[in-house]
Amino acid sequence: MIAKRNFALCLVATFGFVACGKKGMSDAGYLAAQKAIDAITRAYEYRDNGPLYYEPRLLDAQKAVSGIPVLKDEGPEFQFKMEAETCVNLLHTYRLAVETDEWALGKAGPDSGRTYYEVAKCVRDIPSVLGRLNSSEQ
Repeated sequence: MIAKRNFALCLVATFGFVACGKKGMSDAGYLAAQKAIDAITRAYEYRDNGPLYYEPRLLDAQKAVSGIPVLKDEGPEFQFKMEAETCVNLLHTYRLAVETDEWALGKAGPDSGRTYYEVAKCVRDIPSVLGRLNSSEQ
């Protein structure tokens, strides 16, 4: 699974650098978006670890997403930033659900219902969002 994700990220990165410029995101926007994808993926990988491991990764993801430069409203950078913010918010919601379950039920694990699947889908799909936006015209 990790090999497939890395392969997908490599394809997106290659395609994105070719598409930067007149079409798609700016170079700075694309690099910031790639940094956000990496930070979100790291936070997702630590989602079920304790707060000492998870929270710094979540903060890194939030910081990386806020660092995406928005050149104009409704442009590719803006659209990706909104998608990435949604993904980080879902990840945070999932973590709160896990902590609530652990506290209320005295158990651990990702048994918090649909939130887990929403987060997994968002993290899996966000590189393709970047690729799709880079191939569109501004």
